[in-house]
Amino acid sequence: LVFRFTKKSNCVSKLKLQLMNKLVLKSAICAIFLVITTMTSAQNFYSYNDIVSGNALKNGNIGFDMERARSLVKDLHPKLYLKNGNVLQSSSPNSYYAEIDVASLSSLSSNTNAGNFEIIRINVKSTNNFSVDLSQLRQSYTGLTFVYVVCDFQCDLNYIRQFFVNDDPNIMIIYSISVPI
Repeated sequence: LVFRFTKKSNCVSKLKLQLMNKLVLKSAICAIFLVITTMTSAQNFYSYNDIVSGNALKNGNIGFDMERARSLVKDLHPKLYLKNGNVLQSSSPNSYYAEIDVASLSSLSSNTNAGNFEIIRINVKSTNNFSVDLSQLRQSYTGLTFVYVVCDFQCDLNYIRQFFVNDDPNIMIIYSISVPI
């Protein structure tokens, strides 16, 4: 049995091969574009332990002052405290650190004691359901660099990620679990 290739069948095979090469090339370009888009719009999430231990710094996280992040989450700083939308205490006018509960998220920007926050700590209880628009927060507080989420129950990164919309690569999300005894 001998197969003969005519000019017509040979031409069709070349066309099929060219078409397949174009499809593979287009698929590769789309995949590269998707990876680049995902990488550039990915939000920066770090655990409290990574910040305090210096592991986040060792991983080469350029673009954030990791020592400042460490100081803000570990050391004492003047704060504005809000609970249920009301000011509990303000240790300094124009504070750069706000500690709030979820109920205070909407009233934070309308608070007259609000400064240009560098960090906002959000205390989350297991029953809270909320969302934070990072780009809107950044517009309200141009100096905002860190959002620190503290859960009072066993939560994980995936649980915390769901609360944030409109990624902002200029804001680092720090998270920790602080279960009361």
